[in-house]
Amino acid sequence: MKYKTNESTYIMANFSDAGASILIDVYDLATDVKIITADPMYQILGLEGIYKYNFSAPAGQYLWVASDFDTGLIIKYGKIIVGQGEDRLDELHKIHGLDSSSPMSVSATSRTSGTINQTISGSSTVTVTRT
Repeated sequence: MKYKTNESTYIMANFSDAGASILIDVYDLATDVKIITADPMYQILGLEGIYKYNFSAPAGQYLWVASDFDTGLIIKYGKIIVGQGEDRLDELHKIHGLDSSSPMSVSATSRTSGTINQTISGSSTVTVTRT
């Protein structure tokens, strides 16, 4: 799963034992440090065996591990990538004026959209045609 930096999302998993108590651990793969320990996953109401966990983290790569509370056995695991590619794509979208919530502003010396600022310098002639 891939997400933007600090995007709040849900880790979803299907377990055959509906009604089980499922716990989740999350590790930062760059440091091997456990950043979440034995937090409960919650079964989605009306969907037997499907559980969710709300997750938000800074840029990095993470491993999530779900285990059964009663047995301690690992049931599922997965990898989450945060802010590696998705953030850059979002920045490109903004700096090219494609995000209506963050209009692009261009002057003779700069181009700005939201928090993205580019300086324009040099003596070359640049021609832009809008259609």
